[in-house]
Amino acid sequence: MFGSKKNTKNETENKVTENRSSGLNSLVKGTIIEGNITSDADIRIDCKIIGNLDCKSRVIIGPHGSVDGTVKCANALIEGDFNGKLFVKELLHVKETGVLNAEVQYGKLKIDSGAIYNGQSVSNTSNGKIKAQERVGKTTEAKAAK
Repeated sequence: MFGSKKNTKNETENKVTENRSSGLNSLVKGTIIEGNITSDADIRIDCKIIGNLDCKSRVIIGPHGSVDGTVKCANALIEGDFNGKLFVKELLHVKETGVLNAEVQYGKLKIDSGAIYNGQSVSNTSNGKIKAQERVGKTTEAKAAK
């Protein structure tokens, strides 16, 4: 009415959107890797890794996978073997087939019946303090009964 003109361009044309890759890196059975690995996307391990892994997303160690070294990630699912140091910002889930011999730091921890966990764990609490507990030689009742 007072000489104002509406912008007829589609507002979404002026916005810049970030296109993040949601891909999955997969290392298959029969592969052996020695060295350091860095990934921004999820990574599934069904092979043997000797070394360090730094992943900004989710690490899945499949039932045929094994890792000896240090892993830093946002989330982890352990179905195979892990030996070393594990730093998980959010959820660490050890499935019934998982074997974890490690020093572990995590946001949340879920251990399924049948999983084996030996080592030391440190939980990050919501107020930023760290709560430590020892768990040496612990197995769940289902695994011990077999």
